[in-house]
Order: sequence, then C-alpha cells, then structure tokens
Amino acid sequence: NDISSSSSPASTSLLSDAKEIISTERIQWLFFASFVRFCSGLCIGVWSAPYFRLAFPDDSSSYAVVNAFIVSICGVSSGLLGGTLADL
Repeated sequence: NDISSSSSPASTSLLSDAKEIISTERIQWLFFASFVRFCSGLCIGVWSAPYFRLAFPDDSSSYAVVNAFIVSICGVSSGLLGGTLADL
C-alpha cells in the first residue's frame, strides 16, 4: 500500500478530465479573456497615477478622489453586471 503512487486511477482520471476541459475552444477563449482583463487592470493600476501626475501636475490631489469614485462605481457595477450575466 504505497500512498505516494502517482498512477492511481483517481489521479489519472483527474488529469485526463482536466486536459479534456482545457482542450475545448470555449475554455481557451475564457482563459485568454481573463488573462487580457487581468493585464489591462494591472496596467491601469500601475500606470494611471504616474500618467496623471505628469499630465496634470496641478490636480494631483484631486486624482485620488476621482480615482476612488471611478474604481468603486465601476467595480460595483462590474460585479453586479457580471453576476447577473453569469446567472442567465
């Protein structure tokens, strides 16, 4: 009874099931879309503050307030809309 055996039917089945799921075109597009969404959100988060600081040096204090409203409103609406669409 070797517990470390990697050729058990459960692990082989799990691996083959995962390969089958990932091989479908719809799932590949879903992974690609989530990657692009993550990258765009990261770019916005990293580069928006330095850009606005350089582009509008007199309004750097109001940027934080405006950014907080945009992130909160868009974040809430994105979550609600995404949840609604997922339930359809």
